[in-house]
Amino acid sequence: FERLLGQSLERFFFDWTERSGHPVVTVATTHQPADGLVRVEVTQDQKGEPFEFPLQVELPVPGRSEPVRVELLVNEKKQVVFVPVPSRPAQVRVDPRFSLLAELKEKKSRSWWQVQLAKAPSVPERLRAVEHFGRGRSSADVGLLVKSLEQDPFYGVREAAAATLGRRRGDAARKALLAGLDKQVQPSPFVRRACAKALGSFSRDAKVAGALRKRWDEGDPSYRVEAAVLASLTRVQPQTLAMLK
Repeated sequence: FERLLGQSLERFFFDWTERSGHPVVTVATTHQPADGLVRVEVTQDQKGEPFEFPLQVELPVPGRSEPVRVELLVNEKKQVVFVPVPSRPAQVRVDPRFSLLAELKEKKSRSWWQVQLAKAPSVPERLRAVEHFGRGRSSADVGLLVKSLEQDPFYGVREAAAATLGRRRGDAARKALLAGLDKQVQPSPFVRRACAKALGSFSRDAKVAGALRKRWDEGDPSYRVEAAVLASLTRVQPQTLAMLK
């Protein structure tokens, strides 16, 4: 490999084959409009010495057909770079091709997270945004997760949104999850199963118990959805098994 590339690979093989652990990376991005810059701070949070790896960041800018791209050679525990941009980027995409073997965390503005949840071109990016808003505490965060459950084009993201809403609970989450039991609303059985499973966290909720019992009585084309409905019903209304007998 070294003869072919004309460069030393000693550090590469040391990091990825000879030492233990893996990078735990936090990328914090902020826009500095007065300077026309985006500040990108990369920290390696794992114990021990830093790893060395390339990290790509894409900054789609309104009015430009191609995003502003920057590739950083990360080899220190903390590095900061300033990226010139003609205007505020519409989005921040860190490791957009998912080529980095690392635990990746991001810190950026809420508006950038919102765009990522709704419009990021890749599924892992939208899943990362679901996880981010799942840690939030506001009703607006729940509203964004509900929208993701209702509108995301990929069933896996909708599954993740359903599971997150189940952990959040509340009226808005309950309403969205109950709607998700309907195959006309959620054609994917994977998503209906996720909604049914998430409703199991609404302990002793009469409205949820009634909806789950109705869904059980009506049935579902998927046995796995029916199994999730029954499992959640027994958690929400523990006396269900005796009633069914």
